[in-house]
Amino acid sequence: MRWRMFVIAISSCLVPFAFSGVNESAARAALQRANPDARVLLDGQRVNRVFGAPLSFGTSPQESAANFLQQHAPALGVSSAELRAGSNFTGLPTVPLMPDAGRGGNKFTLVYFAQEKDGIPVFRGEVRLLTRNEPGFPVVLVASSARNLGEFVVDRGVAAKPFDRLEQIAPEMTNYSDIQVVIWAGIDDAQVEPVLAITFTADNYDNPNAKPERWLYVADAVTGNVLYKENLIRFAPITGHVQGMATEGAKADICSPELVTVMAWARVSVTGGGTGYADGEGNFSIPHSGSSPVTVQSFMTGTYFSVDNWAGAEETLSATVTPGVPYTFTHNEENISDLVRSQVNCYVSANRVRDWILAQNPGFPGISTETNFPIYVNRTDGYCPCNAWSDGISINFCQAGGGCPNTGWQSVLDHEYGHHVIDQGGSGQGAYGEGMSDCIAVLTVDDPNLGYGFFGNCDAGLRTADNDCQYLASGCSTCGSEEHDCGNLLSGCIWSIRNELIVTEPDEYLSILSSLTVNSILLHLGTSINDDIVIDFLTLDDDDGYLGNGSPHYNEICAGFTAHGLSCPELLTGIRVTPETGFQSEGHVGGPFISSCVYVVHNIGTYDVGYSVTCPENWISIPNGSGTLPAGASTLVTVSINSQAANLPMGVHHATVSFENTTDSTGNTTRGVELAVGYGTAYSWNLDTDPGWSTQGQWAWGIPAGGGGGGGGPDPTSGHTGPNVYGYNLNGDYTNNMPEYHLTTPPIDCQGLTDVHLRFSRWLGVEKSIYDHAYVRVSNNGTTWTNVWQNGAADVADSSWTLQDIDISSLADNQPNVRIRWTMGTTDVGLTFCGWNIDDVAIFAAGDFTLPPLVLSLPLAPPSIVPALTPTPLTLHISNAGETYVPGSARLYYRFAPGAFSETTLTSLGDDLYRAVLPAAPCGVQPEFYFSATGSGGATVILPENAPTELYRVGVGTLTTIVFDDFEVASGWTVGDTGDDASIGIWDRADPNPTAAQPGSDHTPEPGVMCWVTDSRGGSLGSYDVDGGKTTLKSPNYDLSGSTYAVIGYWRWYSNDQGATPHTDVFVVDISDDGGSTWVNAETVGPGGPQTSPGWFYHEFNVQDFVALTNQVRLRFIASDEGEGSLVEAALDDFSIVTLSCDDSWQPGDLNCDGSINVFDIDPFVLALTDSGGYGTAYPGCNYMLADVNGDGSVNVFDIDPFVLVLTGG
Repeated sequence: MRWRMFVIAISSCLVPFAFSGVNESAARAALQRANPDARVLLDGQRVNRVFGAPLSFGTSPQESAANFLQQHAPALGVSSAELRAGSNFTGLPTVPLMPDAGRGGNKFTLVYFAQEKDGIPVFRGEVRLLTRNEPGFPVVLVASSARNLGEFVVDRGVAAKPFDRLEQIAPEMTNYSDIQVVIWAGIDDAQVEPVLAITFTADNYDNPNAKPERWLYVADAVTGNVLYKENLIRFAPITGHVQGMATEGAKADICSPELVTVMAWARVSVTGGGTGYADGEGNFSIPHSGSSPVTVQSFMTGTYFSVDNWAGAEETLSATVTPGVPYTFTHNEENISDLVRSQVNCYVSANRVRDWILAQNPGFPGISTETNFPIYVNRTDGYCPCNAWSDGISINFCQAGGGCPNTGWQSVLDHEYGHHVIDQGGSGQGAYGEGMSDCIAVLTVDDPNLGYGFFGNCDAGLRTADNDCQYLASGCSTCGSEEHDCGNLLSGCIWSIRNELIVTEPDEYLSILSSLTVNSILLHLGTSINDDIVIDFLTLDDDDGYLGNGSPHYNEICAGFTAHGLSCPELLTGIRVTPETGFQSEGHVGGPFISSCVYVVHNIGTYDVGYSVTCPENWISIPNGSGTLPAGASTLVTVSINSQAANLPMGVHHATVSFENTTDSTGNTTRGVELAVGYGTAYSWNLDTDPGWSTQGQWAWGIPAGGGGGGGGPDPTSGHTGPNVYGYNLNGDYTNNMPEYHLTTPPIDCQGLTDVHLRFSRWLGVEKSIYDHAYVRVSNNGTTWTNVWQNGAADVADSSWTLQDIDISSLADNQPNVRIRWTMGTTDVGLTFCGWNIDDVAIFAAGDFTLPPLVLSLPLAPPSIVPALTPTPLTLHISNAGETYVPGSARLYYRFAPGAFSETTLTSLGDDLYRAVLPAAPCGVQPEFYFSATGSGGATVILPENAPTELYRVGVGTLTTIVFDDFEVASGWTVGDTGDDASIGIWDRADPNPTAAQPGSDHTPEPGVMCWVTDSRGGSLGSYDVDGGKTTLKSPNYDLSGSTYAVIGYWRWYSNDQGATPHTDVFVVDISDDGGSTWVNAETVGPGGPQTSPGWFYHEFNVQDFVALTNQVRLRFIASDEGEGSLVEAALDDFSIVTLSCDDSWQPGDLNCDGSINVFDIDPFVLALTDSGGYGTAYPGCNYMLADVNGDGSVNVFDIDPFVLVLTGG
């Protein structure tokens, strides 16, 4: 189905906006390369959603979101420098979404970024990124209302000038809010030339002769011309059912009798004594010291709502109560006046719908923390009678009149409170607000009709969600374009989804739909009802990060939306091929050559597809190049250089391998093959180990931290192959006013080599050459250096690794002392970028080179964790090169404990592929392994190439959290260490008070309030920040001696971006395995990078990467202020340690896992022997490897006799 708002594959064929601040087409092309499965939804020419696949990763939701924006913000029409963490709507940096009852916590975290330029916010410009709460915290949806500002420059004079003409802009109003200076660049799909503007709200509530009005204005900051005006009064002429001392069921008070209903959270006060509030069941308890009767009053207010009776005083009950003797207050007990009944109805209904909202999302912005929200009942002014309205600061209901009942009852209140929820969630109102408010009113009672009895007919409603409204691109819907009529479209979609879900999920349909509906509000931007709502529902429903394969309730959600003419994204089908890179082979004239490579062909669809892999060149063979792939399956395809290549002349030859989906062509793609005949790699450095090259400045070898990105994007988080690189400042950007700093190789002997090329993988960020500089230089004498590459007139902002091939033959051919140099600098005083990162350096030339004997690789990465007692299959690819593989020589070497390795042979699968089986491992071990193979010349090649120093490792068991400390109570953490000298800003455990640098709340969801923070006091910025040195927080000792694997995680807050000299200090995390006698650095944050601005960020690390697993593992967190004029704040919360738990207590032969071996194990043994999948279904808590009674690592007929022996006690 075609998308009405044009859902497209991300491509460079998009028409660029008229504004030229960023190159959007190039940015979207880069996004496509980095995320080939991602899709985009456009609103006009503006990107509205990016979705469909994981888009970025990080160690926390904030880091993952920041990583996406630092690399791909230009695809949204903005630069990353224009985005600030946090929301202009909610004021929050993050919000949890979709509580996960099965696993605890929440399924998603929504991360907010507000758009601003030079500190001036863009009106309603915001980017919201939805991350899944799973390892890597993948971003799976980006919702954007950001605007392309082009070359717009903030006029500081205009921005700072007071504006005193509000009465001229809105003369009919009587009250005016404070103004805010903003940048106006349009709203929704309207993109206009940016201008500096002011925004404010105004009302006429002081004019008793006028209908109440409240408006939002945006006006030109220079001329005062109104650019945008939005009515903040939202009407809802709807009715519904009320419970409590009011209407029973879903109808108006004129239609049904009244019942007593608890008034949760109601305020109760002792005259001359204390005040208390009822609990959720209506029970209250007020401490009192005497025993004599006292006067107690019950009010029409409570913790969360305050009812104000427009017709007079609110009903307040008073009684004489004897301490210790329970007393029941019954409001509206006489039930003779709708003026009293409406007070009770609105109070009870408001608390009920609030509870319902928080059941779907306990952390919903505003709703979860708001108290004393005003409800005005029995109004006769304004829009009364026959009405109700929300104005953003209250909800309002009318007395009976004009043929209508009193509008203060549940269905009407649910709708009006729905508008308030939408305000708090940060969405626009309009048609969307009306429709979503109807959805809330419908779902709270599971009835499609709203407003039973509104016009006196108790069997008819005012509106119904059980409708056939159809989407119209122009005019909103076939039910009309007026906001309430248009809103019917959304409620109709929701009710249609409900009708689909009740068939497939008869017990859970309402909770599933309610959760999706409420949480989708937080993703919505604007006022329209269109296809982006479909995407939001599907993304929230998704369970694996890929929308291409659907979601658990894809069919039901899409059936509901498409029934009303909205479009659902089609499921991705067809094939995906990995890796993305082509096959590079080389060898001497006549051979031999590196013989083959392996590609993985995945069927990403939901039905079987045929595939065919072909190449027209006669020197390429593809022996296993066709077949059928079931849904979700994958296969390995070997592309080989055959004997015909021996006839090729010297030179570089190219071919194209085509991967075809023979079923429907979806996913068809190609991969290039480069065969260098007479050319080869004379020297190579994969940088997995440090080659010891000469470094200056901040050049270093190691793992890049993914930091930086003040301009352009951040550093990578690993090398192109392996974890390590050579980079300039592995922790972030290069600095301003920097001279040239060099990375230089030792002399390289190129004698006997011609047509020499330098090849390396590059990840570089550098500003255009009129400001900053990066060079590659070559010398053949160590003195004279020649530029062979330098940055040009455009910024370089790599967001992925790219292969560089530089011809250096004029300098290097037949030269004995060739040196390569990468130079960073000089730089100016402006933007800083992430600088150089290089990996996989090689000298490629004709002449004297030597092929490796064999090339070994793993087409499929080994698992990181395996269950106990379960053999693990592994696939090894062996490519011939300088030698030919000796059949039968491949080995898997493994051990379950330090010491000698055991070995096992591999089985040939054909086409250069071999199968190894890592034997089943018990609990308490960490299997380590490596591979070897022998060539015809006697050379033995191993993988990893540095084994046994470097090994593959897997954990055994399942992950279990053994420590979780939210710091709500003291838990043995201490403050202070040798050398601590900070004068203020000392660590303490407290409920923090907010500043621009310090958090205003801890990270733990409510009711948690405590965290460790560097002086919890608030006040002005810099009053209690860390000053004068360092302050240290230390953990207690943790006993990890019985673990084979441990990961420590924590949420941290670190801000050093304020003050006169920002970004000059660092936050240090050290770990010890001897109780603190010695320390190893585990993490350093800063001095620059995205995680040095205010916000909670999650970080975790594997303990064994730094220290041993002992009974004295301890951490320390050091915040310091060593710089003049810098401002530092830090905080720590929700500390955790995850280890592997394991259960291998079952005995081989106990196939039904009842703790004994007897005749009841015979049938499950036969099933495990003949159908392991069927066994897993029949005995989900057991492991079919319990049938491996002879312990040889496989279940087969050789286990029958041993099973009989253990069964009979032999």
